[in-house]
Amino acid sequence: MKRKTPLKDKEHIYTAYHEAGHAAIFFLLGQPIDSIYTDGISGGKVNGAEELPTSFPFENNILLDCRMEVFALRCLSGYSAEYKYRKKRFMGLMFNKPDSIDGDFNVLWREMGKANIIIDSNEYNEFWFHSMQNKTRRLINKKHTWIAITELAKCLIKKKSGTISGNTVFNILSKHLKFYAVQNRIYAKNTRFNNSQNK
Repeated sequence: MKRKTPLKDKEHIYTAYHEAGHAAIFFLLGQPIDSIYTDGISGGKVNGAEELPTSFPFENNILLDCRMEVFALRCLSGYSAEYKYRKKRFMGLMFNKPDSIDGDFNVLWREMGKANIIIDSNEYNEFWFHSMQNKTRRLINKKHTWIAITELAKCLIKKKSGTISGNTVFNILSKHLKFYAVQNRIYAKNTRFNNSQNK
């Protein structure tokens, strides 16, 4: 008879894949990763870029859209990886009011609302949200991305709890994703966005 995995162990595994998904997209987008923390149960966080798209002075709609796209991919990548591992339908996660959703979606919802106010439009709506879910899912489902996520998740699972350094994360992800990060279309857009801040 197959032994069932205890619930707390399952939650830790789900968390590991969730945080590894975030980290892989951070890497592909050229975003810095200082460390990854997990509590050994169901909590975790990728410590890195914390900037919100709407926190920068508004320059034009194109730059705001680049920032929003990068931010959405960062927010949605955790659930995309977790749901792929759990063999659940990520696209089934619906767009709801912020009081009915947790961290990643809640922050994204708020930024969408702020961005709409800035541009005086409803561009960041349910259709945009689902298009970003699609983009995130496609990135996570790429073979090289999933191999990198799986290796990093196994490292997090083995560690049980505590912090993995950014150097360790970089070494794991760069084995599989370094070439694709440089070639990635969204990464190039993000590089243009970063350069604009430094002028």
